[in-house]
Amino acid sequence: MGSSKGVSRFEKDRSVTIMTPAGFPRPARILGLDFSGAVNAGRKIWLTSGQVAGDALHVTQCRPAETLPGAAARRELCLPALVAYLRRQGFFAAGLDFPFGLHRGLVSEPNFAEFLAAFPARYRTPEAFRAACCAAGSERALRRLCDREARTPFAAHNLRLYRQTYHGIVSVLLPMVRDHGARVLPLHAPAGERPWLLETCPASALKRRRMRVPYKGRGPQHRSAREAILGMLLGEGIVLDAADLRQVIVDDADGDALDSLLCAWITHRAVGCRDTLLPPLQPEHRVEGYVYC
Repeated sequence: MGSSKGVSRFEKDRSVTIMTPAGFPRPARILGLDFSGAVNAGRKIWLTSGQVAGDALHVTQCRPAETLPGAAARRELCLPALVAYLRRQGFFAAGLDFPFGLHRGLVSEPNFAEFLAAFPARYRTPEAFRAACCAAGSERALRRLCDREARTPFAAHNLRLYRQTYHGIVSVLLPMVRDHGARVLPLHAPAGERPWLLETCPASALKRRRMRVPYKGRGPQHRSAREAILGMLLGEGIVLDAADLRQVIVDDADGDALDSLLCAWITHRAVGCRDTLLPPLQPEHRVEGYVYC
């Protein structure tokens, strides 16, 4: 779907790296993941992938996670297949659209790595996670510093978001960090050619650029909004390598395909600028996380 037809010249060498002015390698392979914790997550999770060439990001794939090898619509099959896919990608930077952390008032561990490791035992289910957060305080009180800075739509335990937060941390972020040595930027420093994972928020990115218009829906106005947002991205360094990618992205009425492209674009922009990639951090960031937009 928009991606499975052939292999572009950019897909052939996934090990290509670019050296930053600071001297550490940065990945030329960029992924964007619009995440879901729904029962049918394989249909709701979309993945965009591309390769950096000069200042542009050449997008080669945009597809739902249920089309990955070994995946299916059901969450319990999709998420392990998604992690297996990520592990095969070599050195890459990925923008993931779910909260990586919680408000510092909900975190007793001294650092982010220990918070991740303790999360599944502390919260056995998504419902237990939401109940504990709600008991600790209101959503307004428990918004992270990075949520306020990026003006994200919801707190991590919001009714619309808590399953996404829970399954993202337990089933994707934790195994990638614990088992595959992925680095969570900017909390971790880049190390060798280990994958980089960035928390990204498409809604915040659009809000910053005054493009936050209703684009999720089947009406002609929603389609026009998706076309306008895609047009903005095409003017900001995105190149669509496959002929059918534009139609795939615009035709997806739920906006998940476009959101995954936005995640890839945010990541591409961050990777291309050291000051954006590694900003100065407050003590709260080191516990709660950081949002790129």
